Amino acid sequence: MTSSSQKFQDHGGLHLPPGKLHVTLLASEWRSTKGDLSTISRELAIELAKFPEVKITYFVPQCSDEDKRTGLSHHIEIVEATRLSGYDELEWLSFPPDDLQIDVIVGHGVETGHQAQVIRKSHKCKWIQVVHTDPEELGMYKSYQNPISTGEKKHKVEVELCKKADFVVGVGPKLCEAFRRYLGWCKKDETILDLTPGVFDEFVNVEHASEERERCGILLFGCRDAEDFQLKGFDVAGKAVAELSDAHLVLVGAPEGNDEDIAKRLLEFGLPAHRLRVRRFLQSREDLKQLLCEVDLLLMPSRTEGFGLKGLEALSAGLPVLVSKNSGFGEALRKVPFGSAFVIDSEDSLVWAEAIKEVWKKDRETRLQEAALLRSIYKEKYSWAKQSEDLVKKMENIVNQGLKLRIDVETIKPAEPDTECRTPVLARELGGSQNGGHQESFAVSVSSVDTQPSCTGAAVNRILAEEELFRLIASNYLLTSPPRCKDDRKDFLTYMKDMRATITGVDIGSLLITVQCDSLDILERLWEDYSSGHLSEVVQKCFVTEEILTELSLAELKLKTTISKEEYKSCKKHFKKDQAQGKKCFPHNW
Repeated sequence: MTSSSQKFQDHGGLHLPPGKLHVTLLASEWRSTKGDLSTISRELAIELAKFPEVKITYFVPQCSDEDKRTGLSHHIEIVEATRLSGYDELEWLSFPPDDLQIDVIVGHGVETGHQAQVIRKSHKCKWIQVVHTDPEELGMYKSYQNPISTGEKKHKVEVELCKKADFVVGVGPKLCEAFRRYLGWCKKDETILDLTPGVFDEFVNVEHASEERERCGILLFGCRDAEDFQLKGFDVAGKAVAELSDAHLVLVGAPEGNDEDIAKRLLEFGLPAHRLRVRRFLQSREDLKQLLCEVDLLLMPSRTEGFGLKGLEALSAGLPVLVSKNSGFGEALRKVPFGSAFVIDSEDSLVWAEAIKEVWKKDRETRLQEAALLRSIYKEKYSWAKQSEDLVKKMENIVNQGLKLRIDVETIKPAEPDTECRTPVLARELGGSQNGGHQESFAVSVSSVDTQPSCTGAAVNRILAEEELFRLIASNYLLTSPPRCKDDRKDFLTYMKDMRATITGVDIGSLLITVQCDSLDILERLWEDYSSGHLSEVVQKCFVTEEILTELSLAELKLKTTISKEEYKSCKKHFKKDQAQGKKCFPHNW
């Protein structure tokens, strides 16, 4: 038999007011024509939209009707930004519709993080910052003018955005460790959540041909910038494939207008032209699926990589991969059984050539089976569902963060004390259900440990009595609609309304009421009422009613209300920080 108390506990915290958590993600596009940033943004939106308590909006500069239809198929509303003259299109994202409800805004890197800080102010929401790259490390391998100083500037902006955000999500273990270092000085490192991308289900059903092939087709992904030749390890790949007479290289993603130059530089490593193909960026996910069927192995010899989604996409399709250790994907693979066999800790092209030989000397069936097994193990360890659930909980926590009023039982006395262990039975109808025409019932002890120390299990019985008490208070006065005791509920909610504080959550154990204070003034007034004892008087008057005493057969019940001084100081510090940031972010009247 399941009691009402157990039903409440099964759902953990019961959040007020009821309704969805409105999350808006900022992105440059819905598709993946602009690189990995678009891919991770879209995949994260799709995974979060699977939770019924979450409403996802995807805010982009431009999109097609087809994009909107695809988004809706995933329960995602794609909203197109208003075009603004004189602004770059990504800056349009700073101004979502005024009537768009946002509880949490998600910015990605420098690209959309600075817009998120504006939206947090305009829409009074919480801000999550997602980090995809380590600009300072990337700058060490770029070939444009002043790459190191440019990387340092970008790094400072990225760290500053993370510092200001309500919490930070790092894509993969490599970036999480790096940014925990960068943010340790301001204690923001504790707020970083590791989100290691899981297997992309859209590629799992890709079917590979079963017949053996004479030459090994090796896939190498490029990027939009010609200066990334060294960063992406194109030289390592070119030299390695040149060592293997039975292999050819397919480079996809050559920067527009630079494909001839990329090809020329690869040929200089001794790679014959008939064993090289250079292609531009793919236009669709279907094109990527076709490409993954065309080749036999993906190479990711990057000298550094924040994560490396292309490697994960290949593995998701069941394609063998060899990836650099200095990448988030490489670090993630090393944490799963036999994943280290697919990770190369070297920039030496001969080492990569030997690793390719080791893969290619196996028969095709074995290669594909090993890749499928690795994919299965990786999927189990890095579950999208589990990680997304953790992220949703984080979002709920920051949206519902506030002072917690902890209400405990200070004194409890039964109505008819005696010398024996008495366990009155409280019969209640549970959800209107009947068992053979009789209402379900359950026993609740109201024995006092203080008055009956000799009773076996008295402490346990008191805990059960207190659980039932808090369940009744929550049910009668806070959660029931319409309320069973309108006047009493009105008294407490009127007090909260007068204080201009909002109840955002109720947890049952001790009774925990989470209160959102929208200003420092409200926080201070609530703390003053608590310090003076007035808040305790309000709680006692509103919750200890004749109905409660009668229903639990109690002669006396005294509640104790507590607010953590540390939580109060933390909330106060948060308000002062927001005020300081507001002056920095909005120096002029808008």
